[in-house]
Amino acid sequence: MNKQIEQQAHRFAGAFLLPREAFRFEVTRPTLDYFCALKKRWGMSIATMIYRAFDLGMIDEQEKSVLYRNLTRRGWRGPLQEPFDSPSKMPIERPRIIRRGLRVVIELGTSKVAIKAAMNLPEKEIEQIAGLEPGFLRPAAEVRSLATAKRQTLKAVDVESGEVIEFPHATKRS
Repeated sequence: MNKQIEQQAHRFAGAFLLPREAFRFEVTRPTLDYFCALKKRWGMSIATMIYRAFDLGMIDEQEKSVLYRNLTRRGWRGPLQEPFDSPSKMPIERPRIIRRGLRVVIELGTSKVAIKAAMNLPEKEIEQIAGLEPGFLRPAAEVRSLATAKRQTLKAVDVESGEVIEFPHATKRS
């Protein structure tokens, strides 16, 4: 079952990142060198392009195996091992739409605390995903004078009856 789910995830990602018609149009020769040349344009790993070519029926199982073996022989398997994997040769894309959207939502009055609660992810992870500067989602310190702080009546809801119960602030007796 997990293998099937993993295959479905790969197919979805492949269809999303390497659309059938555009990819088929550009891949005239499914070779390692050709995929290497396409890597910068598509921003995808050579291994991913091999898998997508197989998934689209552009190569058969045997050709896929040969390409993967040659990928290994060239030392291009594993993290940051393929050509152009270093950030200096192929800079990591920074999302702009998510960052702009979050800034607009904050400008419209949504608190950073509410955004973090809605996303249910660690603050640093949200900042990374959205391309925000570190610490952006940390709420600004709020300075309030204790002497001028407005006292509010505390309210609670009785679980059984649903009735709202008010707890007024007690005043000091002299």
